Order: sequence, then C-alpha cells, then structure tokens
Amino acid sequence: MDEAAYRQVASYLGKGNKVVVLTGAGISAESGVPTFRSTGATPIWRDFWDPTQLSHRDMIYKDLKIVWQWFCYRRELIRRCEVNEAHKLLVALENTLGKNNFTLITQNVDGLHHKAGSKNVVELHGNLWNAKGVKCTHKHHLPEALIEDELPPRCPTCCHPLRPDVVLFGEALRGRDWKAAEDAVGEATVMMVIGTSSLVHPAADLPLMAKTSGVFLVEVNPAPSLRSPVVDLVFTESAVSFANKLTPYL
Repeated sequence: MDEAAYRQVASYLGKGNKVVVLTGAGISAESGVPTFRSTGATPIWRDFWDPTQLSHRDMIYKDLKIVWQWFCYRRELIRRCEVNEAHKLLVALENTLGKNNFTLITQNVDGLHHKAGSKNVVELHGNLWNAKGVKCTHKHHLPEALIEDELPPRCPTCCHPLRPDVVLFGEALRGRDWKAAEDAVGEATVMMVIGTSSLVHPAADLPLMAKTSGVFLVEVNPAPSLRSPVVDLVFTESAVSFANKLTPYL
C-alpha cells in the first residue's frame, strides 16, 4: 500500500470524526498470544483435552475444575505477553479523540487493550482475568496467579463457585455489550477492523452494519477476510506493520 493510503486513513482519524475499532485475535497474536485458528496453536491439552471442548459452556457443569485448570494455563501464557505497537496506537487515538469519539470493540479476552491503557473498551467475549458466579450474580477481578488446589475459586461474597467471565462456545453474547457495540457502530463515521478474519458471529456483522450506515471502513489483516469485498481500504499486512506505517501521519 502506498503512502497516500496511510495519509487518507490518518485524515479520517482526525478530530471531529467518531471512530470505532473492532479487533480480533490477529492483534494479540503479535504479542505472542496463541490463537484458536492458527496452525499448531491449539494442540490437544494434557494429551486428551480439545481446547474447543474445554471452552464450551457444557464443561462448566461437567467439570468446572478442569475448565479452570485450562483457563489458568491460558492466563499464564498471556501473563508473559506484552502489548505491541498496534495496541499503543489505539491508546494514542483514544487520547487524541477523547472517549466520546472513540470506541474500541474487541473479540479478545486477554485484557491486553486494558494493559496498554485503552479505557473505552467493549469486550464482546469477556475477560480472562475476571470471574463470575455460577449460581450467584457476583463478579470479581482475579489475581494473576490462582492456587490449583483451591480451584474452582469461590465467590468471597457468598462462597459459591466462580467461573471464568468469558463467553464460551454455546453461549450468547451479553446483551449490554452487544448493544454498546451496535450503538458505537451506529454513531461512527470511521471504522477500522484489525486482525480478524470475520469468521466469528455476531461480531463479523458489525462491519456490514457500519457499511450500511455509510461509515468509511478500513480493514487491516495479513490475508483478505470475508468482509474485504465491502471495505473502502484494505491493508493486507499485520496490525503492527500497519501501526508503524500509519503513526508518522497522525
């Protein structure tokens, strides 16, 4: 992509525009976070457990302890990961535009956007570092390290068991998060879709909603996605590469 394209994006990201960004696994992959769909990234865990099975809602009621063991394994992988230049770019955009003109919607559960400093974040699929009650309505932020002998952790308010506060396979998105995402897209003038192949629904529908509303749509992904045909500008590159090339024009 030539310099003119980055200049064009930078002009759309200026003050006065309402910007919404949708991020997927690709932005975190460059920080070392394994993805479910990359080759070799989802080996059978502990010789016999398939990650898609462990991340299904049915396992909460079948074997909550092993679900927590799996999520603690994932948390430990992510704990060692650092934010990258793409995460930092989005923080800078939010600081420039202000939270009323910038919304970050993410499909990722790793919490790296928060770690980078983003504030107005809609986490469609939840957050690995949070837990909620299986039987109660309480929610809690968990310490980074959990003691395996004490799994599953218990709610300090009512002592009921807690589960990871993430949207598992077989579960619907939380209504308030989806509404926040829809509202942000409905008010946007610019939308950037970064690091997602648009395979996961309903998040994959957000760019189509934006396009229907006349939003200027930008896609950043190493390979074309299912939404590429309707996008105004497609950058076939990684999120970090895009951030490094765009930053000088902001």
